[in-house]
Amino acid sequence: ESTTYFRIGSIIIMSEGLDNTTSLVPFFSLIALVLVLGHWLQQCRWLPWFLPEAGMILLVGTCIGFIFTISFSPSAFFLVILPPIMFHSGYTHGQSIFQCSNFLPIFCLASVGTFSSCILIGICLKLVTSYTWMEVLTFGALLSATDPVSTLSVFTRKRVDPQVFALVFGESVLNDAVGLVLFRSFGKFVSSSDEGEVEELLWSFWSFGFYFIFDFVGSALLGVLSGLSAAFLLRCLHLGTTKTKTTGQKTSSPLSCDLTSPNGEHHDDIDLDNKNIIDEIHENTTLELSLYIVLMYIPYVLAESISISGIVTILVTGITARRYCALSASVVESAEMFWKTTAYLSETAIFCELGLSVPSSFSFISFSLVGWTFVACIVSRVIIVYPITRILWNQILLPKQPRGRPISLTTAHVLCWLAGLRGAIAYACARQFPGPHRDVFVAATMAIILLTVLVMGGSTETMLYVWKVPTNVTEEEEDISFLGAWEERLYCYLRPPQSPPPPVSSLMDYSVMGQEQKQAQPDKEEENNYVTVTTESIQLADSL
Repeated sequence: ESTTYFRIGSIIIMSEGLDNTTSLVPFFSLIALVLVLGHWLQQCRWLPWFLPEAGMILLVGTCIGFIFTISFSPSAFFLVILPPIMFHSGYTHGQSIFQCSNFLPIFCLASVGTFSSCILIGICLKLVTSYTWMEVLTFGALLSATDPVSTLSVFTRKRVDPQVFALVFGESVLNDAVGLVLFRSFGKFVSSSDEGEVEELLWSFWSFGFYFIFDFVGSALLGVLSGLSAAFLLRCLHLGTTKTKTTGQKTSSPLSCDLTSPNGEHHDDIDLDNKNIIDEIHENTTLELSLYIVLMYIPYVLAESISISGIVTILVTGITARRYCALSASVVESAEMFWKTTAYLSETAIFCELGLSVPSSFSFISFSLVGWTFVACIVSRVIIVYPITRILWNQILLPKQPRGRPISLTTAHVLCWLAGLRGAIAYACARQFPGPHRDVFVAATMAIILLTVLVMGGSTETMLYVWKVPTNVTEEEEDISFLGAWEERLYCYLRPPQSPPPPVSSLMDYSVMGQEQKQAQPDKEEENNYVTVTTESIQLADSL
């Protein structure tokens, strides 16, 4: 069968045996198929105990891969697919990482743990293979980036202990960033030979240390500055407010108007001025959301243009923007749905592409390399997780943290086994593996992802039951940052107090209380110089 390539934007699609006009049809049909199967999987009671959604996508993609193959270019992963995933990770759960009770153990696992995992995997593979030190260390760096997407989906559905969720998610987010920088740093020296002079090898390690610090710290600082700049710009523009034509006073969005009920027939109080305000709110909401999305993507492009990690930058940008950007309530809801949807589709596309590429990679699979790599991954997790959680945190750091919580042995089991899955980040890095043995390491990475997702991810619900991990736990809010009082002052400056909320939160409540307010306040329009309109009011006005 012939192999053709064609470009769509920055994405290069490779199709075997299909012409250019029909190559995308099977791929998008596959995504639609796995989405339907994912819905069916969620409805089953017994199958999710053994087969996670990510594992189902990989199996379906592998079966379809015997018919046709579609492959993205390596640059497409880092320019199009990975940014929504990383930004959504920081935007959705980034604040839980920086809570006082979670930050230090997460930081230790993500920094010391990831670096140690990279070194341990590299040492183990060097002892049993003939690859160079830089190749095995680069391979260990990409495998140090965990992606427990299957585990986290089960955690969310089961509502496990918030500490367990925060530790697993926080470590996966931060060690993705550390692993990516380690991969880029070691990858620059893959061409170095083990038989080189001692001075050359020492210079390589010194260069690696400098590049790693510069890349990681520079990317994080750029992300913080980008998030704060976006927050300051949005605060100055006041896109979440509008002005009435009669009084010129600012009107905060979301608004609330005088309606009887969603199913009522009397809507005489919606006058033409209020409809004009609603139309203006719609325009401002669209503009605010569009500007917000563009501002969040600019730091990634800027970081890549100056040769630092765009993934780390957009991750930190998401964490900073979620805390400091003052958005209207409707835009916050729309932004969360947008990033959640794009991240979910991106992860689905990556796992579909990975599954489709498995049959064509059989000829490059080294079963001995895969076996030793899987053993090295398990051993490195055991050596890292238990000492960090049980000794470094519980015995040394915890007594100095008044708000900290000890990490139980059960939680350490979860971090060791259920949090060690590999996924999208590892596969995207493998596609950019430098050197002549790229195909071998890509095939080995695919096999490790399949093993961890199907074996470790598939046993999540069973292990939660066996280890008696607390479920159906109500999360307690903790908005105390470890950064201190100056960070709170910055927070109050960039996110000033919003307009007072309406006295009634829903249209159904307003159907009764609205009449009482009109009787008690006959001159309400003269006393109040602004109008508040809820999202339901806007939808109802549109229907009228």
